[in-house]
Amino acid sequence: MAVTDLTEQKRNEELLAEEKLTTQILHQAAEIFVLCDHQGRIIRASQSSNRLFGRSPIFQAFDEAFHLLYPDGTPFVLLSAMSDKFLHALEVTFKHGDNESSSFLLSANSLITHKGVIGIVIVMVDITERKKTEEELRRHREELEVLVKSRTIELVEKNTLLQEEINQRKKAEEGKKNLENQLIQAQKMEALGRFAGGIAHDLNNILYPIIIDTESLLEDAEPGTYMHLMLNQVLKAAHRQKDLVKQILSFSRRSEQHFNPMKVIPLIKETIDLLRSSLPSHIKIMQSINAPSDSIFGDPTQIQQIIMNLCRNAADAIGSRTGTIDVSIANTYLGPSPVHPDIKAGQYIKLMVKDSGNGMKKEIMDRIFEPFFTTKGADKGSGMGLAVVHGILQHHGGIITVESEEGKGSQFSVYLPKTDEKIETQTLPIDKAQSVKGKGKVLLVDDEDIILSSLQNVLKRMGYDVVAVKDGLEAYEVFRKAPSSYDLVITDLTMPQITGVALANKLMDIRPDIPIILCTGFNDVIDEEKAKSMGIRELLLKPASINELKTAIGRALEKS
Repeated sequence: MAVTDLTEQKRNEELLAEEKLTTQILHQAAEIFVLCDHQGRIIRASQSSNRLFGRSPIFQAFDEAFHLLYPDGTPFVLLSAMSDKFLHALEVTFKHGDNESSSFLLSANSLITHKGVIGIVIVMVDITERKKTEEELRRHREELEVLVKSRTIELVEKNTLLQEEINQRKKAEEGKKNLENQLIQAQKMEALGRFAGGIAHDLNNILYPIIIDTESLLEDAEPGTYMHLMLNQVLKAAHRQKDLVKQILSFSRRSEQHFNPMKVIPLIKETIDLLRSSLPSHIKIMQSINAPSDSIFGDPTQIQQIIMNLCRNAADAIGSRTGTIDVSIANTYLGPSPVHPDIKAGQYIKLMVKDSGNGMKKEIMDRIFEPFFTTKGADKGSGMGLAVVHGILQHHGGIITVESEEGKGSQFSVYLPKTDEKIETQTLPIDKAQSVKGKGKVLLVDDEDIILSSLQNVLKRMGYDVVAVKDGLEAYEVFRKAPSSYDLVITDLTMPQITGVALANKLMDIRPDIPIILCTGFNDVIDEEKAKSMGIRELLLKPASINELKTAIGRALEKS
């Protein structure tokens, strides 16, 4: 029996097996690897590691890696005691060249055979490009975040601006709507003004003969008789209608106006004294004057009309109950106001009329300045009072405000701009009615039969010789035939074929010194100043009383 020693063969087989295992691992490993024995000595390194690091630097590189893995310097003592695979991964960076570096993912795997751990293979996967890609992605992500943040801020700002623009457009639309409403209201008021002016003209022509005929009959009636009483009532009714026409003309701005520097306080005191005698005894008027400066530029008649209308309105609000009307005047300053854009900033006179009446609801307050709007009964007024006040104040550059609450009364505040213009003391015109002698020849011209007849009778009663002509062109022919025989011409302004102004010019072409009185229901076409500049002696507003007619005639003849 032959015995063969197979120990060496077995050892070679084991070495071959180890070699195959190592080769297999190396083939499966990444492009850079290092094979070490169980003592930690480097046995082999891949060609790629030699190309990357060179032969010498590779050992330093792995020494550095080992140091990172095991700072205590004894990494492989532990390996020899392990019976299983040892795995470890670490991301490391190696510098090579001047400014170059490479990043690797380092893994350690133990080589185990039936004898145990025989060594370790270090595998390094080059992750340099991946790191670069990750860095690039990180940088792009940061840039994107910055861009998104910037864009977000931009969008927020644009959204804010857009919202502001939307709000401005809404305000503009609201402003446009308000302007349209104001325009509609202004057009409505203008149309009402024209309509009211036309009505007033017709009413004046009707009232004119009623007033002068009634006054003529009163001169003949025995005082105290039933006839005298009835005629007085007719005359009072006619004058009441005359006042209403004046208010309509004030609303339509067709009444005669005399604007001059004036004092307000004396006018207010005079008006209050007048009102005290006309108001019921259960209503008291209290006054508070605290205005060191009370000069305005205005028409005294219209300012008095404001006070009268406001106080009468306050009295109507109080009704039959006991109450008070507080009238006060003070100096104040008004600044720019979006509610009243037409009002100039400056010093104003504030006139306040406060009553203890029933007050008003808001829906009524919104309409109180509309013409013909009233909450009173049919026998309590026309609804023109506050509309007239509003119209007068607009013409004077002032405003009116109202505060009211149901059951707590109302307060009207009138603001009139102050003036520093000097107020000249003027003597009142002398009433020449008593000095009229009633002698001479008068050419009377009017296209209304009833007015022509009534004036003719009044002038004859006054003692004049009257030639009454209905047509303006006929009047011109009559005058042209005997111009020196006439002492006075009284003509209407509005006539069909020729106006009173044109007739007056033609008559003065024939005889420049002829006194002419021009009568009109309203003075839109001509005012007193313009009439006198043309040579017309007097401008008489219809409906005039007999005394006003006498006064006009007296002044006209006095200048001859």
